Amino acid sequence: MGSGILMLLLIAALLNQATPQPNVSFGDLYTPMSDSAHTRVLGGGSTVELLLDRASSGTCGSWGTYLFGTFSIGVRAVPGNSAGTVTAFYLQSSTASDIDQHDEIDFELLGRISPRDPYILQTNIYVNGTGRREQRMALWFDPSTDYHYFSLQWSRDLIVFYVDYVPIRVFRNNAALGVPYPDYNPMRAYASLWDGSIWATVDGNMRVHPVNWADAPFVASFADFDLHTACNATTTTQQAACERDGGGNRTKQSLDLNDISNLSNIHSRYIVYDYCSDTMRPDYPAIECANNRYD
Repeated sequence: MGSGILMLLLIAALLNQATPQPNVSFGDLYTPMSDSAHTRVLGGGSTVELLLDRASSGTCGSWGTYLFGTFSIGVRAVPGNSAGTVTAFYLQSSTASDIDQHDEIDFELLGRISPRDPYILQTNIYVNGTGRREQRMALWFDPSTDYHYFSLQWSRDLIVFYVDYVPIRVFRNNAALGVPYPDYNPMRAYASLWDGSIWATVDGNMRVHPVNWADAPFVASFADFDLHTACNATTTTQQAACERDGGGNRTKQSLDLNDISNLSNIHSRYIVYDYCSDTMRPDYPAIECANNRYD
């Protein structure tokens, strides 16, 4: 990566860095959703390791449900040959079992064949059971060597994806154009490590690489659990208050010039797939794509 873009990203991180929630342990916000062999809480709750082997994946989820706000977590992805694995941080509605009501907002780190390869980050948005809004980028750093911060700002007007406090993707509320938007289903925050062998890791010859179970267990680590500006919608009364707020007091409502500059630089250098540019899609170009750009 050139020194110019590196400096821009470092400056942006300093300008955008949110104040993390102090003295919060894993158990204050999250609970294991896999057994103790696949969810290891360490350091009095300062970190949690999720493990993947043939027997099970590792998953944890927030105690509460939320409607709008900022959601952040530190992630250290699987090192070495992580082909086929998916390290994820995402929001998912409690209606996920009902395919027509399923809402979800995803970060997914797709495993790689060799540490010499970049990690691919996929983001996606599901609304009313429909996703297919994938965007993938080759990360400009190695997320397996240290913690990096993945954040979502979700309001009634837009969703912004951040990596190390730098915006990498924007998805606006384009309901006026007939595009569904997740603005009424409360969601839980989840972290997981799972087997995505059938699609997650593809080489230059378009061969899919499965998990090499001889290297198991695979381990991803999570820290700095932060939901303190997310609007708790666990009860009916709380949900009504979140609906009135709309995330307006908890998130940025637009990108500033520095955000836009860095978003443009990242897209021009690191995007390897964007559903908006996929001419093979039957709905190309998706109606919302032009309105989600910041050029």
